[in-house]
Amino acid sequence: MKRLTVLLMMVATLLFGGDALPAQAQSGIVTLTINAGFGGRFRDNMWTPVLVRLENTGASFSGTLIIRPERTRGLTNPVSTPIELPRDAIQTFTLYVSLRSFAENLRVELLTPDGLIAAEAEAVVRLISPTERLYV
Repeated sequence: MKRLTVLLMMVATLLFGGDALPAQAQSGIVTLTINAGFGGRFRDNMWTPVLVRLENTGASFSGTLIIRPERTRGLTNPVSTPIELPRDAIQTFTLYVSLRSFAENLRVELLTPDGLIAAEAEAVVRLISPTERLYV
């Protein structure tokens, strides 16, 4: 029975590759939370801050934070930054995006070096009309 288990594990490693398991294991160790715009509000085609908080409860992690038009409707251009998260670290990043009036949600993704999504978060955003005042 023990030999069969070892044999099955070796076959699985050969079929799925040795690196597939650690990449999946890393996905549960990084927590991503976001605060988009000014209390979720933004002005059309103006720079809008996105505060991203990363918390790593496991081994060190490197990857890329990205906000891309394919996943965020109304985003005018992709925004990304490389990150390095040491073990048991908390880091905060501010990314600036430009959103169009029809944007409703903003999605931030944390990608592994292989391009897999390790963590993601989404925030609801609402347009501030030109006649409304924005106090920051």
